[in-house]
Amino acid sequence: MKRIAMYMVLLLSVANLVFADPPDWSVDPSSYEFNMTLSGVILFNDVESTDPNDMIGAFVQDECRGVAQPTVFPPTGRYTFGMNIYSNQSSGETIVFKAYDASTDQVYDIQETYNFESNADIGDDMNPEEFHADRKSVV
Repeated sequence: MKRIAMYMVLLLSVANLVFADPPDWSVDPSSYEFNMTLSGVILFNDVESTDPNDMIGAFVQDECRGVAQPTVFPPTGRYTFGMNIYSNQSSGETIVFKAYDASTDQVYDIQETYNFESNADIGDDMNPEEFHADRKSVV
């Protein structure tokens, strides 16, 4: 009986690692007047993400202003994300980013930042922006 209980605890521990919950980043676009778009790829320690479960979030201070998961762009085979980023100011807010690596169930800071600019289009699927997440910078 002790052995069964031990196996159950081990199984539940492994299941928790495999089926961990991603961050609950979300944004309500109707709460904002302005937007900009951004297309990019995530690099974890200089290795481009190919996991459709990875995520990127855009933040002003601690407020989520955009979130996206990558999808395959068939002409290049790269996993790119297209994200709308929202604001109630037409320009000037500093956007910082965080990346979720589903394979490690960790959130990392991204080195790149942008200033919000209403109606700006940054990157596209053929020429995506690169976002570098250093696995040493766990959030």
